[in-house]
Parts: sequence; structure tokens; C-alpha cells
Amino acid sequence: MVSLIGKTSLTFRINKKQDKIVTIGISGEVESSLGILGTDPLDWSCIATGHIWHDWNNTKSHDLYCDSWNENDMITVIVDREVGTLSYKVNGDDKGIAYSDD
Repeated sequence: MVSLIGKTSLTFRINKKQDKIVTIGISGEVESSLGILGTDPLDWSCIATGHIWHDWNNTKSHDLYCDSWNENDMITVIVDREVGTLSYKVNGDDKGIAYSDD
């Protein structure tokens, strides 16, 4: 497990989007109970439809955050542990803060 301090970003390319759920996010657990980020209380994620998921099993939190991702999109997730935020960029376009500790 990696301990993130300060601001960290990771970029992913959507190679092929089929009928599977594509999620990018962070988890405080080793593995989510359903194997999908955003389904547990310590998970935060954005899925390919542009919805954000957090503790989906209990709260069904799935607000629309951005446009759907497409094949070859570059998705960057930015975790800022100092201020407690998680945000995303899609093809370099900053989508703003998806989650905040506030």
C-alpha cells in the first residue's frame, strides 16, 4: 500500500470501453467489497459515465460530475491529502473537485 502525502496525480488512458464498469479513484481499503471503487465508505471514484461514487452500497451516492469518458480519453486523478480533495481531468480539462473532506 502506498501512503500519499501532499498532492499526487495519476493519468490513465481508456483503451477500450465495453460493457464493463470503468472506475478510477482511491480506496482506504485493500479491496472494495464488490471489487468496484466507490462502493464502500472508504472509497471515492468516478466511473466512465461521468458519475461519482462514494459509499454506494449504503448511500447510493452517484451524482453526475462530468461528461462520459470515451475510448482514448486520458483521465487524470488528483489527490491532495493536505487539503483533503480528489479531482479529475479529462484530456487535460480540469473538472474541478469531485470530493472534499469539508
